[in-house]
Formats: sequence, structure tokens, C-alpha cells
Amino acid sequence: MPELRRDGLLNRWVIQAPGRFARPDDFHPEASRSLQPPPCPFCEGNEQLSGPETFARRTTGTSADTPGWQMRVVLNRFPALQSPAPPPSSSSSLEPSQPAFGVHEVVIETPQHLPLSATHPAATWQMLFEVYQQRLRSFSEDSRLQHALIFKNHGPAAGASLQHPHSQILVLPRVPTQVADEWRAAENWHAAHGRCPRCEQLQREIDGADRVVALSPEIAVICPPASRFPYETWLVPRRHGSHFEHAAPAVLAELAQNLAQLLRQLQRLVPEANYNLVLQTAPLRQGPAEGFHWRVEILPRLTGLAGFEMGSGWFINPLEPEQATRELRSEE
Repeated sequence: MPELRRDGLLNRWVIQAPGRFARPDDFHPEASRSLQPPPCPFCEGNEQLSGPETFARRTTGTSADTPGWQMRVVLNRFPALQSPAPPPSSSSSLEPSQPAFGVHEVVIETPQHLPLSATHPAATWQMLFEVYQQRLRSFSEDSRLQHALIFKNHGPAAGASLQHPHSQILVLPRVPTQVADEWRAAENWHAAHGRCPRCEQLQREIDGADRVVALSPEIAVICPPASRFPYETWLVPRRHGSHFEHAAPAVLAELAQNLAQLLRQLQRLVPEANYNLVLQTAPLRQGPAEGFHWRVEILPRLTGLAGFEMGSGWFINPLEPEQATRELRSEE
């Protein structure tokens, strides 16, 4: 049974989810040697293997859980969180715990089983962002849910266990520490200076241009100055907004175009690059925040996390963001 546990001294929460060891793995050595790999649960025609859909974009006239869809959202069959909430568990003040209530969904991004090197066209990314918006709005209606983390693990080094393009939504009963820390710091900065710190940072990046990969009327693509990973890139709306679910269609269209181009460049530089995509947005049901600014982060996984990173929470990045920017800009 999943459970949320907190280190009382470090204020660090961990989801204990032992059942996830049973999930399928396309990238396991045994799977690669199999002469008859198991059918992919995310491919069109295998809907019964992935479970009933909670939401879908489908062709008019087609029925739920049948072929004819462009994107499907299903509950994760090996969830890190569970719903409905299990009964409370015992805990102490130093090692508090609570039932790991929440929602864990998988967004199946395409009916096609694509290779690792494939990148979506802009139209697919735009539809995916629209699906994300719909799910965020839906979860906002449940007062027990506090934050939705949307992410994509692309490739085994990024944590993917299935090759078929998909992303995940974990909807949590509390705001994760990293998000809460940024929220408080951003609101404090705004209170002291009257400006959004990310808006100010973004304007400095645009003025300096050394770390600007691409610029369109609605979206700036930058390599942040304190990049944690080689080729780490943020796609940031140029107009302030705290909640991704409220972004206008024109913003989503440019976000999709810039992301499709960025990932083509990354694949050119590092064929079959593994990466994480993370959507950083405000907690559910919070009113518009003048200090918090949503963004999409692309975190290539070209170097491993070792003892220093795990022990300190700091990162060592062997590629300066200025050099990464020059390489991502280049068309050669």
C-alpha cells in the first residue's frame, strides 16, 4: 500500500510505493533478449491492456476504450498514489506518515509505437498541452488534492519503463517541498520588489541574449544560468502567468512549435537523447500569483546522478549553459 512519509528534520517527503517494482519494462535486458516481446499496452487496439480511459481525444463516433483515439488518459496500473484514500496509518512527530492518497494517470500521447529517436510534431504537442489543461482543471474541483505534477520520462536513463510515448500526472494531497519553496520565495520577492522574479530574470536573459535559444512573441526558450544538466532548457511564457491551465491557445501553439524545434535540435546534437520534461505550475486552486511563473523544463539525462548529487542535493553540470545555447541555436 503506497504511503507518504516525511523526514521530520529535513522536511523531505518520500512516496513509498513498493508495488511499482511489478511494472513492465521495455528496456530491461531480459526484455531486449526476448524473441516474442509482450504486446504494448499503449498501442491502438490494445486498450483492454491499459484499462478504462478517464479522458480521451478521439474521432467522432468512436466509443470509449476502443480504437479511434488520438490521445488517451488512463489510470496508472502501478500507481505511486491511490484513490480512494486508505485508512490512516500510525506515525510519530519525528517520522510522520499518512496514506498516500492521490491520483496517478498516464497520458498516452499517440496511437503509434514510435522509436526512441522520434519527436512529436508541433500539432501533437499542442494537443497534449490541451489535454494537460483539461486534467488540471478537472483535478482543481477536488479540494483534497493540492498539486498536480506533470512530467514525461523519455528513455530508460530518464526513468521510462515503456518506449511508447507517454507522460504522467501525479496529483498529490500536499504541495511538494521544491514547489512550495519556490512559491514562498517568489511571493516574498514580489512583496519586497513589486515584480515577479521570473519575469525579471527572463527580461535580463533576453537583454543579454547569451542564453536565449529561441524567441517568439509568446515564448522564450532559454538555458537557465544555473543549469543542472547539459542542455537543460526552459520554455517560459513572456507574459506573466502562474497557472498553466489558464494559458491562452496562442501561447500553447507557440509553446508546441518551440518545443518541437528544440527537441529536434537536441536529437541532432545527441541522437536518441534521454530527457525528462517537467511542467512547473502553481498549486491547484491557488488564486493568480503575481510572483510565481509557470514554465516547461527539458532536462536531458546525459550524465548520471552520483554520490555528490544524492548526498548534497546539488548538481554538477559539465556543460556551461552559454555553450549549450550556442549548440542548440546552430542548424549545422
